[in-house]
Formats: sequence, C-alpha cells, structure tokens
Amino acid sequence: MEYAYDTGQPSDLASFEATGRAYLAFARRHPGHYVSMFESGISINRTPELALVAGRAFAVLEKAADKLSEHIPEDKRPPKQMVSAHIWAMSHGVVELFARGSPGTKSPFPPEDLLESGIGIYLRGLGLIPPDA
Repeated sequence: MEYAYDTGQPSDLASFEATGRAYLAFARRHPGHYVSMFESGISINRTPELALVAGRAFAVLEKAADKLSEHIPEDKRPPKQMVSAHIWAMSHGVVELFARGSPGTKSPFPPEDLLESGIGIYLRGLGLIPPDA
C-alpha cells in the first residue's frame, strides 16, 4: 500500500484509489497471508513488531484520507480516521464478499469495479469529485 500510494500518481485522488487496488491485489496474490491477518485471532498488539506493521498499513490510508480531506472545507471535513476507516471497511468488504473466491459469492462485476465505484460514490458524497454528467 505504501508503494501504491507513493509511486507518483497524478493526484491525491489517484493515490488514494491506488491504495484500494493494492489492497485487493494483496488479498488475491497472498490469500494465506490475508486470511491469517484477519482470521488468526491474534491481536495486532501481541508484539511490538506486529503492532508497528499494522500501524504502518493503516497510516497509509490515513495519509491518503488526510491529503484528500484538505480539499474539503474545514467546517465540513470529517476526521481523517473516519474517512480511512470507511474506505478500509469498503475495501475489506469487497475482498471478503467477492475477491477471495468464497463459494456462492459471485458478483456480476469485477471486484476492482465494485471498489472503484463504491469509493467514487463515497467521495462524491464528500464533495471531492464532481457528479456524473
């Protein structure tokens, strides 16, 4: 996610979207790691090293949310932690429901399209992208 965010995207929005695509790609390429991250029952605070790695991952989302939020008037700006939590929940939901290949969960749309459109709807609601013509 750090690499996806920092690879010279043309805008804050493109960097933000790149982190979501990286999340999906990681879940697909490393399904065992992904499952163990969320289904092992191990607390991210079990060791300092694990807490550091988990914190780094979430910090990428917060950084992306913070940069995007700068484009929202301060009196209408939600906390960056809320924006990043919403996007993480949306990304995680798409992975869990449609990208991991769970039996019986077939979407008529590719997971990338579901995530991109969901993020678009969310960001449009925040006034960060214009409505469709």
